[in-house]
Amino acid sequence: MYLNVVEEVLLQAAKRRVVSSFLLWGTHGIGKTSIIPQVAKKLNYKYRNFRASQVDPTEILGFPSKQTKVFTTHDADGNEISSSTEVLTYAHPEWFEQARHGNFILFLDEVNRAKPDVQNTLFELVQERTLGGVPLPDTVLIVAGNNPASGKYHTFESDEAWMDRFIHLKVESNFNVWVDNFARKTDRSGKANISREIIEFLAKDKSSEMFHHKDESENLTPFEVHPTPRSWQKVHEILGLRDVLSDDVLHEVIQGVVGPKVATAFMVDIRSGKKPITLDEVFELSDMTKEKIREYSEGVIEDSEHGSERHVEVSLLNQTCEELVREENSELVKQYSDKVMAFFELLPEAMSQKTLQKLCKQNKNKKFWHDKLMEPLLDVKNEPVMTEVDGHPQPVPKWSKLLKSLEELRQSRKAIQNLSKPS
Repeated sequence: MYLNVVEEVLLQAAKRRVVSSFLLWGTHGIGKTSIIPQVAKKLNYKYRNFRASQVDPTEILGFPSKQTKVFTTHDADGNEISSSTEVLTYAHPEWFEQARHGNFILFLDEVNRAKPDVQNTLFELVQERTLGGVPLPDTVLIVAGNNPASGKYHTFESDEAWMDRFIHLKVESNFNVWVDNFARKTDRSGKANISREIIEFLAKDKSSEMFHHKDESENLTPFEVHPTPRSWQKVHEILGLRDVLSDDVLHEVIQGVVGPKVATAFMVDIRSGKKPITLDEVFELSDMTKEKIREYSEGVIEDSEHGSERHVEVSLLNQTCEELVREENSELVKQYSDKVMAFFELLPEAMSQKTLQKLCKQNKNKKFWHDKLMEPLLDVKNEPVMTEVDGHPQPVPKWSKLLKSLEELRQSRKAIQNLSKPS
């Protein structure tokens, strides 16, 4: 995400009172720190650049001091009883008192250079937006900055609980964006940020060797995020910016909360308006439902070719399969077992195999689904249709496609087990 896009995201987040904390990832010298005063200026906010790598916990919590406090209780008759005692409290640092007045950006720079005890002290601030229980108003934007956790930077490893407290934005450089949004602009005194000679020189060669050196380790995504209940709360907040951010930018921001794969599935889902196939649709299995199943199944089969754009169909079909397995009214599912089996026959093999195996492993329904799989095909007289196998008459299975698929899976697993055995 280029700096101008990051700036727009932070501006809109502040205007819409997004209370989640942001974490900017990017290499040194890319402009993570310099973007904060620009955002503050456009919002008419004050700001504080707080270098987390240069402080200790007391500079965040404040220094302890004794105070006399009066505590009030009531006796058995309801009479008020007051007593005073000395308690240890903390005098808040100046920057926190400034922030408490609102219209403020707090930038926690180099947080992965901060020692673990400092990061632990910041937990309350970035998640609860409080310090010692004292809250910050929603007109305070909390932003942090990180360098990639590669061998080139002296950083402390951050655990997943810490990472889950942020909306992650990966910041990238681009010559044209840099020129338009920084180089050609002037500072507060009216002087040019970058001289014309430098801009003209770099314009001749905008390669990474001239403008911004990169190596493979710095191109890798420096963080890994996963969906959690807390991260979906952040997605809910981000969706409040949908009318002011493009879908592409919204997609990038959501990636920094639940990860690329889930973000892509979610964005395709809300763009397409496609919905999971309901159990009622499975039990009815109309021609329209069959067509929908075929359409979604093509998305599964073509997923490797079409990439993330077809991932939504995979997710939607999986939802229906999981719903069948989890349905508490198993008698209802059994009542429509013929429709359920016909539904499985329309699914891609791997998906039907996986779901059938789950159904067959359920203790209370195990025998029913095993018997259902072995059910013979009946003729018009309601008698089993027979065939010869190696000279012996055998009933033709009604669900031969599913049985064949499961048998092939069993054989392939057996072959893999044999290969893994020591010779």
